[in-house]
Amino acid sequence: LEALALPPERYAAHVARRAERATPARVDFVRVDAESGRYRKLIESALEPALGRPAEGESLDRAIRSLYGRDLFETLDYRVVESEGRSGLEVSARRKSWGPNYVRLGLELQDDFQGGTSYTAGLRFVVTEANPYMAEWNVDLQIGEQPRFAVEFFQPLGYASPWFVAPQFAVGSRSLRTATPDGSPLAEYRVRERRYGLDVGRELGAWGEFRAGVRRVSGSTRLQLGTRAEGTPVAVDFDGGGWFARFAVDRLDSVGFPRHGELFQLQWDAERRSFGADADVDTARADWLLARSRGRHTLIGWASGGSALKTTDGVQRFFPLGGFLNLSGLAADSVAGPHFGIARLVYLNRLGPRGPSLFDVPMYLGLSVEAGNAWERRRDASLGDLRRNVGAFFGLETLLGPLYLGGTF
Repeated sequence: LEALALPPERYAAHVARRAERATPARVDFVRVDAESGRYRKLIESALEPALGRPAEGESLDRAIRSLYGRDLFETLDYRVVESEGRSGLEVSARRKSWGPNYVRLGLELQDDFQGGTSYTAGLRFVVTEANPYMAEWNVDLQIGEQPRFAVEFFQPLGYASPWFVAPQFAVGSRSLRTATPDGSPLAEYRVRERRYGLDVGRELGAWGEFRAGVRRVSGSTRLQLGTRAEGTPVAVDFDGGGWFARFAVDRLDSVGFPRHGELFQLQWDAERRSFGADADVDTARADWLLARSRGRHTLIGWASGGSALKTTDGVQRFFPLGGFLNLSGLAADSVAGPHFGIARLVYLNRLGPRGPSLFDVPMYLGLSVEAGNAWERRRDASLGDLRRNVGAFFGLETLLGPLYLGGTF
């Protein structure tokens, strides 16, 4: 092979050129192609952290993933270009061919095969790109056991800004049931309320969010079933108002059937007479879920708890329990109280072929163990007073969302 060898000086030059090509170019500018002009300011703002850095690296990767995670684009691509002796990125962004407005459907049917049935059907209208700052309208319409109408306007405070404001309005009704300490049904109430407020918050990358805001609530509770105490009115009007704060972390890979990640949420609500509330009441709630998998097997631990830190007689502030994975052996919202706690352990086994398949629809067999209760008084809470439930279910990940068929024993 000596006949193919390069002279030493030419080989040294070849190595130098190869090393130069292997060194990523520095990002001196960001521009968009002609067909992506609509998103020019958004893209420039989102990729600003990559300026002055190599065209390959964690900062660029994080910026691209954050931009794509806004769920605006069908495709998002970039290439390194040279212009006037400088290197930079040319970005190509294509809007989703099935957007920018969407309709999402939801249907929930519950039957305990003992005469207790309920249904809830809902629509969500999502309008994205409502203005140059990529604001978003969310409109929910729900009928059935818990009718509801809600509107939220999500407005970022600048191009690619993590800060946002979100005014909102909602009106709806729901049923709440209370029980005696031994578990016997006590009363059922119908709660109707109107709620409006303003949230201010910050997105924490792709993994979390913090938001706080003010709320104003008005409505009524009416006794539907059960015996009322002497002198207690059948219907009661109420007013609420105050501020709240919520911190949330969401690293789950799926909402319906999580296999990896964690979810944590902590919220504090403070109702004050100065905001128009009937009484000063503080409530706190926390949720924590952890999912881990190995092969086809997934184990999920999930715990929730909440408490009214000051005594309240208003059933509209009660925490409800009952329904799938929320004490599955009970009808939805069939137990409620100002204090609650519940823990679940869920096992999932994924069915179907191990590798990708044309008809590979995610299917699962699941087993759940649940223990929890709701209490009228905090001092009544104890391990010996927990309601326990063991359930089995079949789950299917459909285009409309998760589908479950299960029973308890």
